[in-house]
Amino acid sequence: MLRGLLTSAMGEREVVKVKRRVSRNVRDQAFEGTPSGPRRFGWKPADPKAGRKVNEKLEPEEAKVLREAVELALKGKHWATIVKHLDDSGYLTVRGNKWSTTPVQYMLTNPALCGYRMINGELVHDRKTGKPVIGKWETVCTPEEWRRLVARCNVWFNPEGDTASTRYREKVKREGRKDYRGIAEATRRFLLTNIARCGYVKDDGTMCLAKMKGMGPTGTNKQDRYRCGDPRCNKVSRRADLMDDAIKRMVIKVLEEQYSELVPQERSWYGEETLNALLAKQQEIKDAYKAGEIGLSEYLEFKDDNDAQVAASQKDRDDFYAEQAAKNFLAGFSAERWEKEFDMRQRRTAIAIVLQAVIVHPLPQGRSRSSRFDVDLLEPVPRKRY
Repeated sequence: MLRGLLTSAMGEREVVKVKRRVSRNVRDQAFEGTPSGPRRFGWKPADPKAGRKVNEKLEPEEAKVLREAVELALKGKHWATIVKHLDDSGYLTVRGNKWSTTPVQYMLTNPALCGYRMINGELVHDRKTGKPVIGKWETVCTPEEWRRLVARCNVWFNPEGDTASTRYREKVKREGRKDYRGIAEATRRFLLTNIARCGYVKDDGTMCLAKMKGMGPTGTNKQDRYRCGDPRCNKVSRRADLMDDAIKRMVIKVLEEQYSELVPQERSWYGEETLNALLAKQQEIKDAYKAGEIGLSEYLEFKDDNDAQVAASQKDRDDFYAEQAAKNFLAGFSAERWEKEFDMRQRRTAIAIVLQAVIVHPLPQGRSRSSRFDVDLLEPVPRKRY
């Protein structure tokens, strides 16, 4: 039994050593900018005879399809549109599977697209300069485009590697900002879901204001409809196509006034050097503590202050690119772009930027439900900045 326990302990120790060597090798390759890992879609496999490493050179045809998917995502196209584009290309994933939303989102937020590497949810930075390490492989987008893709996917990275979209919603709520993207992604079919609200006046004089749900044809109703989603009310219903058309015309008019003359901008964030210096200082503090040059008390004091500055700087950068992306999305807007270029997701996003809600008031007493559609019973509620 003792011999068995000793043998088991020695085996576990070897496993730990192997894991450490592998982890150290991965980190060393990341700091050196060496391509590694399994083959990614868009890059060629390893070829020892030609001296080519895996994921070092782009595969021209796959890279073209990948770049087109990147451009669709940057334009704000719905994930279903991007998945269809990849399906239509005739290519499967590197594992031979069909494309679906989640793998596509992971693929388009991989920092390798722009030459970056990430370990445990944290970008690998040069220890001397504090700048992200640029890998020695061909890329398909710029770092600025990659950050926009990350924001497009509602993914927020942190040192713990938590990338769940719930963190994005919590961040938005905590900072008191508006989550236009959450509104826009609510449904794939109905244009005004989460925007249309019931305007029925209750006995106490207050309006219901429950969100109206999109419903398909049922019973004597031969058309799609929006209906109050509160089972205790459920008293207001209106034809979806007529509501959509009325609100669409109003939103297009506002967008043309606000954005038709706006020119897209691709400016780099002004604080990149400051953030890089803070990240370099962060690494210096860690190295000094590991080397025993400073004690735990000093380490915590320096670390907390530096971490707070890094967090504030990163938030400023994220807000800068988010604001620029929102403006570029609608820059040069026209009714023709709405009809020919915008898919359902982009249209819902545009409406959510202009309107807080659309109150759907009930039909006046005595008016037949089959009477002509009355646009005056729709009350658009614009967002404050409009």
